[in-house]
Amino acid sequence: MTGPSEERKPKDPATWIGATSDRVASLSEYFQAGAERYTPEALRQAASEAGFSQGEIDEAYGRTTKRQRDEELSRPLRTRAQWIVLAAFGLVYAVFFVAFLGYDDRYAAGTISLIILTVVLGVALLISIQWVRGRRPSAEQLQGAMFTMLVLPLVLLVSVAGLCIATTQPF
Repeated sequence: MTGPSEERKPKDPATWIGATSDRVASLSEYFQAGAERYTPEALRQAASEAGFSQGEIDEAYGRTTKRQRDEELSRPLRTRAQWIVLAAFGLVYAVFFVAFLGYDDRYAAGTISLIILTVVLGVALLISIQWVRGRRPSAEQLQGAMFTMLVLPLVLLVSVAGLCIATTQPF
């Protein structure tokens, strides 16, 4: 049975399996994964005990702090981009909702079209939100980051809307 001191000690970084074979990148991933649970001193000590040099530890810790800073700076931008995507998709859905249910409903074509639109627009929205959440611009890239985040969602939105207009011609 492990005691309380064993639970507070980070896992040995030498056994850390990261996404890369580069020692500094792997150690940086280790620091990132343990940042919420352990103090920086405990992580540095564990890395030192695992045989990492002070230079490797400093470089890995520098990468980790830069990544955390970039994450903090880009979080409001990603949140704003998600709201823009959600509002754009909602607006397009509302317009088509009114159009599909407002025209001559022979053979329930409007309802069927609305169901198809809901599914396709829902899938496009999920892809778009995942795309925006996955963008991690650095502090230097924040200027063009909003454009990059919104390109794919807007292309998907225009494509779905264009196909709906072309295939159903509600207007």
